[in-house]
Amino acid sequence: MESIRVLCSALPEWHILSKLSYVLVQFQSPSTLYLCVMVSAAASEKSITTSALNEIIASVRTADGVEHPERWVAGLRHPSLPTRPTRWNLPQPGEPLPFPWEVQLNPLLVHPLWGPSPLSWCLAFDPTTGNARHGRVHYDLSLCDADYAQPATWPFLTHMHFNAVSGDEAPIFPWPFTVVNERGIKVGDVLSEIYKMFQTIVMDDERSSWPLHRRQLAEKAWMDRCHALELGQRMEEAGGIRRCDSFGAMVFFRGIEPSIDGGGWMITFGTY
Repeated sequence: MESIRVLCSALPEWHILSKLSYVLVQFQSPSTLYLCVMVSAAASEKSITTSALNEIIASVRTADGVEHPERWVAGLRHPSLPTRPTRWNLPQPGEPLPFPWEVQLNPLLVHPLWGPSPLSWCLAFDPTTGNARHGRVHYDLSLCDADYAQPATWPFLTHMHFNAVSGDEAPIFPWPFTVVNERGIKVGDVLSEIYKMFQTIVMDDERSSWPLHRRQLAEKAWMDRCHALELGQRMEEAGGIRRCDSFGAMVFFRGIEPSIDGGGWMITFGTY
């Protein structure tokens, strides 16, 4: 048995759908193959018979192993497949956005009050390179492209303003930022922007304004991060203390939720 994912580069709109846009088809060849094809949003769907579908599936990978994703026909629908989801419509320019408390968060981004987080990710590592994992499974399972491509909210948002971190001592959060995607914010957009913002190096004047205990925690977190990145004695390659180091050991993503003032989103970090 072999698993093949044909990345349909000819279908640039595949990412506007959730996981339900993946079609799993079983067919026979030298061995049983399972072909996962990413289906684009099509203006209309075309019914197809099982034999015709098998021919198209066989054509996307030749006998010598050459893949031809461009041969997939967008909009095909086999009678046995579920209907295409209709809720993930692209945002319309100029339409007012819902308030944070009016949308439903993707389960991967929800902040649990107790227990394991749905997503396990340490701020020291880039989440899009296999370092973000599913947190409620009993084995090591990294997030895949389908996870990153899921909508972050329903309905879609084009802007998410982050203006708080849970437990932060500052009266006003000093590093607000906004995640923007005019075609609808995905899970990967949120994680990538959080990583980018908290990898920013902290300047000496800002660090000197911190209380002594926070500076000490940040320095220890910096050294721990360097060792985790296997820099060893070459700590200067880490570029100095970064924003993520200011949280000490609280460097694991625990989810997001509407901020208390209702003006944006709040991030929660924890020790696991």
